[in-house]
Amino acid sequence: MSVADDAMTRIGIGVILLITLAVQPLVKRMRSTAHPADAPGRWDIVRTGAAAGTGVAAGAATMLANAAGPVMVLYLFLTGLSKVQFLGTMAWFFLAVNLLKAPISVGLGLITWHSVVLTLTLLPAITFGAWSGLAVAHRINQKHFELATLFLTGAGAALLIL
Repeated sequence: MSVADDAMTRIGIGVILLITLAVQPLVKRMRSTAHPADAPGRWDIVRTGAAAGTGVAAGAATMLANAAGPVMVLYLFLTGLSKVQFLGTMAWFFLAVNLLKAPISVGLGLITWHSVVLTLTLLPAITFGAWSGLAVAHRINQKHFELATLFLTGAGAALLIL
């Protein structure tokens, strides 16, 4: 079995993200026009499948290319969360993911004492950035937040491909 190189992995993730981004309006429209009485449990199955698929995709993307953010953005966008719920869910998700992948990353030599010291040095700036981001999120309306999120996800996907 051959191993995908870095460029192939990034391009593959970028293409999948762009395809997922392209179908967002269709899925959102289908969800908003669905009548639960017409297909009981149908959206529960879709939601469960989407959640499981997103979990696997985000886990693989974060280990292969540190690209789980766009995967989660596209999934959470479809859930209809408010911007504050969205940001909170992303924060908890990445806390869990990074704690789970830390032992693997140490074993692979990706986390070293130097990287730990660098992270601790940057902690004040990271904290400031997190609080600043939350303050900005409270000031913009939901629609603008969603548009900015989708635009930046598309830009990130394009950068993975280029």
